[in-house]
Amino acid sequence: GIKLLWWTWHDTDANIRDRHYWVPWTSYYFHMTFACAFNLIYNKARRHFVGISGTGGWVDLQKKPYARQRIAENFAGEFKAMLCAGLFAMPFGICQFVPGYHWGADIFNLHAQFTTTFLATIYGCVVLYGIMRCNPTNLIEEGEREEKRGSKKFGRGRWYKDEIFIAVLVHFLHYMGLVLLANPATFQVQGLHQTMGSPPGSNDTW
Repeated sequence: GIKLLWWTWHDTDANIRDRHYWVPWTSYYFHMTFACAFNLIYNKARRHFVGISGTGGWVDLQKKPYARQRIAENFAGEFKAMLCAGLFAMPFGICQFVPGYHWGADIFNLHAQFTTTFLATIYGCVVLYGIMRCNPTNLIEEGEREEKRGSKKFGRGRWYKDEIFIAVLVHFLHYMGLVLLANPATFQVQGLHQTMGSPPGSNDTW
């Protein structure tokens, strides 16, 4: 996006003044905090509202008797999980961003490299802790048990397909492809353009 001038980072903004190969450190900070907030809330909400039997694929669902399909499919639960992520992911991301970055930068005058590295270290420790304490779950057996019970088991588990990972992968592969293949000289941008640097009443733009 930067290469194609879809947006620019101005040095006059104090929040993005600290750079890493001209990329603001706060850009990394923003991606980490908001991605963490979205993944945490959506995964926990989906586990709470959908249950383990909802991790099966659509083909597996159609092979089951109708009574078990009603237990396994859960549109209301999926909608609640989506609603929770949509409403609370951004506020939770802001709650991580403000204390970690703004308090350090605005109060203690810390360089953004320090605050970003510190945050990445915390996230890394949390991920390592989770990997070391991971208890694999046989989702097929657990799903069959809860279908026979007629009730959900709201606990640990993992998705049959991780749609979030696929979306993130496609998103960043697209950007990597633009860096390698796109040529800004061949693009003709059409639409509204905001003028910059002109005093009120002046026709000069730059």
